[in-house]
Amino acid sequence: MEITSKSEFYQEISTLLLNIESVVSSPENIQYEAKKYWLLSKNEFHSTIIGSEIWVKILAHIEHLSIEEKDNIFGQIKTLNNSINWGVTLQNEFYFIQKTYNYLVPGSNWETIPEIRKSIIQIIEIKELIEFYKELNTLLDTDFEIPFPHITLFTTSNNENNKLRWIWIYSKEQFEELNPKRIK
Repeated sequence: MEITSKSEFYQEISTLLLNIESVVSSPENIQYEAKKYWLLSKNEFHSTIIGSEIWVKILAHIEHLSIEEKDNIFGQIKTLNNSINWGVTLQNEFYFIQKTYNYLVPGSNWETIPEIRKSIIQIIEIKELIEFYKELNTLLDTDFEIPFPHITLFTTSNNENNKLRWIWIYSKEQFEELNPKRIK
């Protein structure tokens, strides 16, 4: 099933996200797995087109340019994004993943404690990603990898402030490093 989606650049977090307004409800077995792990249902769904990691590389790549030249590059990226009719095809492929982060204890002297995030993600297909990254790499004379398309459906964390926070996965390799458990 293909879903038309709208992309939006969030300058405050340096990301270009594909907002997915409606998601087919999760099958019963996926909901059962979410309850088993005490996961919370997300209330918004997106896929990252350009994450902050890539924006940092873009900024480093163009740092020698004038302000006008940088503005021109960003304008071209926005034009490229706006020229694409983004669509998402949901796959019948779901995975349970978890990752441990270290987060700073508020008010401490750089003391960190482990934060364990758990999620169920759904694999999606975004055919336009190939076209977008081909054009982006041509524009910038770079070789950025195409992101791993997925949406986070359920999530939790032992850090109360991050219960609805996702696990950052940019590439297929990062996904595989998490030892994903396929939910059948």
